[in-house]
Amino acid sequence: PSGHVKAFEKYVQENRTVISAGPLGVIGQIGWYTQQYVVDAHPQLSSSRSFTDPNNTAIFGGVVHGVDPTFVQFEGQIIETYEYAMTNDYIGSEEELLDKVRGSYDEEPMLFYFWSPHGLLGELELARISLPPDVEDKMYPAEILRKVYWHEFRTYSPSAAFLIDTFSYSTADQIEMLGKIEKLGMTPEEVACEWVQNNRVYWQNWIEEMENTPDFVPNDSAAGIIIVIWTACIQALAVVILALYLYKRKHPLLVATACHPSMLSLIGGIVMSAVSYWMIGEARVVNCAGATVMSGLGYVIMMGSLVLKEYRVFKLFLSDSKKTQNEADEGYTSCSPFGSLPFHRDLYHRVVACCVALRYNLSPLQTY
Repeated sequence: PSGHVKAFEKYVQENRTVISAGPLGVIGQIGWYTQQYVVDAHPQLSSSRSFTDPNNTAIFGGVVHGVDPTFVQFEGQIIETYEYAMTNDYIGSEEELLDKVRGSYDEEPMLFYFWSPHGLLGELELARISLPPDVEDKMYPAEILRKVYWHEFRTYSPSAAFLIDTFSYSTADQIEMLGKIEKLGMTPEEVACEWVQNNRVYWQNWIEEMENTPDFVPNDSAAGIIIVIWTACIQALAVVILALYLYKRKHPLLVATACHPSMLSLIGGIVMSAVSYWMIGEARVVNCAGATVMSGLGYVIMMGSLVLKEYRVFKLFLSDSKKTQNEADEGYTSCSPFGSLPFHRDLYHRVVACCVALRYNLSPLQTY
């Protein structure tokens, strides 16, 4: 975690696009390691306090090996601060470090930067060197590894999110599992299955509680009933408005404004609102397909009607047809409390002229 502080602050604390799901149960820590048989033969090497003696560091060739320089490492600072009789270098990538450790394990003692948990600790017998308290508290502190997931994951699968929230295992468990993958060539699926079979006492309660966390809104739940009632009310209101449109379809105002696209828009809204019915109850293929089809159909009807409406308005104001203008004027005259409004098209042109004038710093009279 300390190596990803900025990412944690950005995605978890600021953007909130990633959710912290609590501790994994595994303790991670960086440190210095060597072969276990080296420490067994030279017990004083179990503590870095012995590294001030050149005779002790000579066993490792007088060097501590680091990994990629972009990793969080303080070897040079530690050596200088505590006056260890050694130097440090960088082997390269993690893979190059692993190859180096495996290749020299039985041949020569090696002191190197490493971290736990890692599969190599389950593959080879390695010993962690005790570093000064300030180093282990500040530079390489023990850290609780945490779980994270996408911020909308819980919405899509509450039970799976609950399982991740609850899941935990120990550092020893993870090292053992990683070691079997590295040493025995087992697949991650095989290792995970074996852990599940051997640790029923841990996960049995998680499953029982997870089964009580539904992945959908039940039909007979309070939330499901509210969704149905609310959707039905919206649809009923839309149907009433649609009925009024049909009843008054010959009214001069509706004739002049072409109410047919508006009616299509209402129908599209009714179809789209029906998606709510498909999204309650147990998740099934028919529900997902129905919701997709209804939402797509409703959107096309609604947006298509709006495009038709805008196109008609565009043609109305820009058409040179006297018949079109007269029909619009008659519609406005018959339904307007102010009497005849034959000037509406001219007013529209004046408004557009003013807008163009403001955009290009021209005189409104010139643009009109």
